[in-house]
Amino acid sequence: MSNIDINLTTTCNMTCSFCGSWGFSKEGAHVSLEVVARALDAAAELGYTIATMTGGEPTLHPKFNDIICMAYDRGFMTLVTTNGLRMRPEMIETFRHCGTVIRVSLHTLDPERHRVLTGAPTHHRVIGNMEKLRDAGIPFGVGCTIEESNIHEGPGIAQLAWRVGASYMRFSPVVAIRGAEGSALNEDFYRRLLRTVFSLCITNKDLLQYRRPQMPSQLKNQTTHMLTRTCAAGSPLHIIHDCSGRLQPCSFLPEDTRLYSAPELPPGEGIQSCWIGMDALQASLRGNLEGKCGACEFADVCLGGCLAPKVDHQLSWNAEQPLCMKDLVDETLKYFSEAQQKFLMGYWDTLYARKIDQRNIGKNCVRHLPVWELNFRPAWDRNPEAFSTVGVPECAFS
Repeated sequence: MSNIDINLTTTCNMTCSFCGSWGFSKEGAHVSLEVVARALDAAAELGYTIATMTGGEPTLHPKFNDIICMAYDRGFMTLVTTNGLRMRPEMIETFRHCGTVIRVSLHTLDPERHRVLTGAPTHHRVIGNMEKLRDAGIPFGVGCTIEESNIHEGPGIAQLAWRVGASYMRFSPVVAIRGAEGSALNEDFYRRLLRTVFSLCITNKDLLQYRRPQMPSQLKNQTTHMLTRTCAAGSPLHIIHDCSGRLQPCSFLPEDTRLYSAPELPPGEGIQSCWIGMDALQASLRGNLEGKCGACEFADVCLGGCLAPKVDHQLSWNAEQPLCMKDLVDETLKYFSEAQQKFLMGYWDTLYARKIDQRNIGKNCVRHLPVWELNFRPAWDRNPEAFSTVGVPECAFS
């Protein structure tokens, strides 16, 4: 599905140590309603169907509710990425009216660690506001940024997500930019995190959205396809409109690249400028990838994979990919039985079919793949104790 992220503000009521977005603009900039309207109109004309409101903390925008309604009235599915501190009754009513899906960020179960990590002693408030969303019937998920210091908390956070009524749980490995500079992750970390997530899925498979699997060979081919697509940043699948009016392909790419549009460009031209810039970059990689990427049979369709790890490791765009998702997933699957592998691949296929855009099925974002998610079945009578972490091996998060 095609998504435009709109950064509504640079302000935030947290100061998460791994983020740094809150430090971009000390004066606290807010994008105007007129600018948002122009961005939404341009995005709709170019085929985007989802509008995700981000920041900073998007709910701090003084016209937040109006913006959600504006996007909804233009036919967009609306999503909000929030730290969960502000969940006022009028916001919840807006979410209900517009069918908005919320992603609440939570990175630890320890209130004191939450205070140190976010600069705000508000762990109980975040949990309480997720319960408010649940009680109001607003669909929401939990997003957890994972680094070395909290990888052991992954199973517990997923269990909490189930208990408070979340629709999904997504793990996001930290990217070593801004506040997280110096935190570049390695293959071992990814293997441990993937093994944790896979184990959680298998242990709780009866709680997940999943359809009957196809033949194992078909599932393997579809998993390979999912893991070897070209980066979707700056394409008809995903674009970002920042608070200064620029269009950018991905928030993890350096600002000093030529991939950002000029702020004076109208949003429609800015979007297409990003498309052109990313197409040119990807064309320059074809046939010029180094190391194992250059020799890989998927080189012409993958083009070296996600650019964020290359930024993390201070590598050139055409350098060998330091974190090849296909290799990492294939290696991690070997820990599981043939039946468990079949379940996992069938589960991923169920979710991936909902994520891809038929206009552009040759691209995707590896950070938003189903391999990072637990997508729960809807249940009006959810048993809060049904989620288990018993099947997760200790070595997965040691």
